[in-house]
Amino acid sequence: MARKRRSETQVIRELQMVVRESSVLPVEIKPFVGVRFTCPSQIFNLFQGLLSLPMEAFIVLHLDNQHQISAMTTVSIGTLNSTLIHAREVFRTAVANLTAGIICIHHHPSGEPDPSPEDRTVTQKLKKAGEVLGIPVIDHVIIARRGYYSFAAAGLL
Repeated sequence: MARKRRSETQVIRELQMVVRESSVLPVEIKPFVGVRFTCPSQIFNLFQGLLSLPMEAFIVLHLDNQHQISAMTTVSIGTLNSTLIHAREVFRTAVANLTAGIICIHHHPSGEPDPSPEDRTVTQKLKKAGEVLGIPVIDHVIIARRGYYSFAAAGLL
């Protein structure tokens, strides 16, 4: 029995539906479509709901040309102190949604916002992948009970 081959347009539409209709996170954390990104403290304030999760979660905000949030994807739900992140998962839906740039967000259940060595390594890998794809990583914000850390504000992006 021959399998029906999906067209590129069908695959893109399916990925866009996944972006719009899937959420593994609590109801309070939804895409803030149309909100214009201006600074990392805004991300910290918008995503306080992450702090209620007992495990790390990695979220990607998709931005349009005016830095307005056009979509949000949950890339990974991890454990108490780690989550598995790979560039192909981060950029898969960004490419499908014609994203102009992304903001990565994750939280530290420990309460400390300081990045781990793994956080630094992943951020640099994502930065390089984004450069290749033409989808820059605008920021990577770590949210914690004791504040936040912005890789862009620290001059690392």
